[in-house]
This record gives sequence, C-alpha cells and structure tokens, in this order.
Amino acid sequence: MPHRTGSADLPLHSGRAPAWLFGRMKQLAPAIVEAIVIEHGRRTFLERLSDPRWFQAFGCVLGFDWHSSGVTTTVCGALKEGLAPRAADLGLYVAGGKGKTSRQTPNELIAIGTALGIDGARLAYNSRMAAKVDSAAVQDGFDASERGLERFYLAELHRLRGELLRLTGDLEGSERSFIAAIDFARAQGAKSLELRATTGLARLLQRSSRTMDGRAMLSEIYGWFTEGHQTRDLIEAKGLIETLR
Repeated sequence: MPHRTGSADLPLHSGRAPAWLFGRMKQLAPAIVEAIVIEHGRRTFLERLSDPRWFQAFGCVLGFDWHSSGVTTTVCGALKEGLAPRAADLGLYVAGGKGKTSRQTPNELIAIGTALGIDGARLAYNSRMAAKVDSAAVQDGFDASERGLERFYLAELHRLRGELLRLTGDLEGSERSFIAAIDFARAQGAKSLELRATTGLARLLQRSSRTMDGRAMLSEIYGWFTEGHQTRDLIEAKGLIETLR
C-alpha cells in the first residue's frame, strides 16, 4: 500500500503550556487512555503512542495544538500526572520528565519495578540505553553537518549531545560537549544558541560544586539580551541564575 511522503515546516515556539490548559489535559488524557485500553488493550495503546503521527494528533486532541514545540514533554507530563491515580487499574506507569525530573527516571523505574515485582534495575538500564540510541541519532546529525550539509546546527547538536551525556552520567563528556556548543555558537554569532548551551553547562556545573563558575558564565550571556525576556530560554536562564548562589 503506497504511503504519502513529503516534508513539513515545524517551527519552534517559546513559552510553555498555560496552567489552565495543562490542568484540562491532565483530566482528558487519562479518560482517552482508559477508553483505548478497555476497547483495544494496553499493547495497542502503547503502539499508538509510539507512532509520531498519532502522538501529534493526540496532543492536538488534548488541546496542545502547537506544531511540534514541547508536545512530547507536555503530553507525557499530562499522562504522568493524569494516569498516576489509575496506574494500578490500567497497568500503565509513566516515569521521567523534563529538566531535574529527568534525573529521577532510574529511581522511579526501580520503584515501579519493586511495586510490581519485576526487575526495576533492568528497566533503568533499558532507559539509559534508549538515551544512548538518541545519542547515536545525534551523532548521525554530526556526520551530516561535518560534511557541510547543515553546519549551522553543529552548536545545537553539541548541546543535545551534552544533555544526553549528562542523563547517562558521563559528566566529563557532557561538559566537553557543552563547551564545544558554546564555541560553535560564538563562532556563528548565534547568541540564542550560546544561551541554550551555557544554560546546560551551568546546570551541569551545579552538580559538580562549581556553581559560581556556571552562574558567572550564564549571567554574562544573559546580560547580552536587551529584549525578548519573556521567551522560554531567557526565562529558564534567569530562573537558573537566581538558584545558582
């Protein structure tokens, strides 16, 4: 059976889901999930959830109809909070999240495994391996960029690698990637990319008792911006600066 092919322009957006919308998503998401599980079973729901087109449509049905920005973390966050009271009944558990919450993923998986009598440590290991697969996908992006196809994205690719290495516990490798991202961003004069990479590095340094170093670096690049302080990246940077004391 033939499939339609093509491309789509999916621009990035700043900001975050409004609290009133996220609250409704938490109520609607588990109701839809419960209907699918009762009618078709858990396996079918998980298969649908892994389909990027179905997932995007699911986010739109929940009311988060941004093109692509934030849909994964927002929808999964709504599922995690909404399904928590019904997890045992539906047999569906959600672990992980964004930012600091992501670092609790192994502990959450181990706790779920303990509660269900399954190997939670193995679940945590599989989660780390999935992150390594993501890292390999990022490496494919490096290969394309270094061949001159999309050199502009090298700074962002290094930043993404830094985030992935941080999640897998390779703090030294993560720091090297963030520093490379900052260097590429500066060479391109891409201040927004430099801000993102510096935010990641400052967050990493916070874990290694080098808080003030991270704060100084982040404050310097943050101070360069004279407008756009309501964008997500600048809001996140400001919040981190205030905690790095």
